[in-house]
Amino acid sequence: AGDHVYKMDYSKMLDFHILNKADLTLGVFKFDRQKAKEFGVVILNDRRRIKSLIEKPQDLSSFTQPEVYVSMGIYIFKSEILKNVLVADSCNENSGHDFARDIIPKMLTRYKVYGYVYNENESNNYWRDIGTLDAYYEANMELVKPRTKINLQDKKWPIRTYQEQFPPVKVLRVKDQGYIRDSIVSHGCIIKGGIVEKSVLSYGVNVGPGAKVLNSVLMEGVKVGKNALVKNAILDKDVNVPQGSQITPEVKDKRERFYFTSHIVVVPKRERL
Repeated sequence: AGDHVYKMDYSKMLDFHILNKADLTLGVFKFDRQKAKEFGVVILNDRRRIKSLIEKPQDLSSFTQPEVYVSMGIYIFKSEILKNVLVADSCNENSGHDFARDIIPKMLTRYKVYGYVYNENESNNYWRDIGTLDAYYEANMELVKPRTKINLQDKKWPIRTYQEQFPPVKVLRVKDQGYIRDSIVSHGCIIKGGIVEKSVLSYGVNVGPGAKVLNSVLMEGVKVGKNALVKNAILDKDVNVPQGSQITPEVKDKRERFYFTSHIVVVPKRERL
């Protein structure tokens, strides 16, 4: 679950695993059926035992409910059983050696495999898969809304991560310009006469006079020059946007090194425009 965002007390899932004497327990999430094609879809019986796991099904027409259960990619195994199934799978030349496609489906008929339904057992039922560029962008844009389903300021759930030492954020007015609105701005950023709206700025970002950063995610060390425009974009580390440039999904002009989706443009790290 390394590319997921959520809060979860794993001890509750472990208690469920022990109570059911399960060989394997999957964390599952009740999810919108229309968006479930990118996940492993799980079918449970009334006791939450898993009957079937279908990895990224293209046809969900047989499911009549508006929501289905999808795998969160969180597993609790009995250690000896995990060892046995991995050794057996490694000897199978026809296996793709993938948990969801190969290993777990073969366990369903031989072992006790259960599904722990996250949004039936946790007080906060926020869960986002950010494994694609669009999903990563959308999750960041959710964080800058006035009301969010996940509270990053919750002191009961401190963020355990490495943070470099930077000075506080500095916002300067230049010719009556320079402000931040509905955004998350990290230490070391300098907004000098620029405008930042509905965006997420990592450490040490510089936004110059007259520049606009709108609906975007800027990684560490990005520099946005005077009167430049960055809109609906993800800029990776140390990207330098020159004075007067425009970085938007509409401005493609043969920039082959950029990545474009239906919603956003992504500029790779250390790109000099």
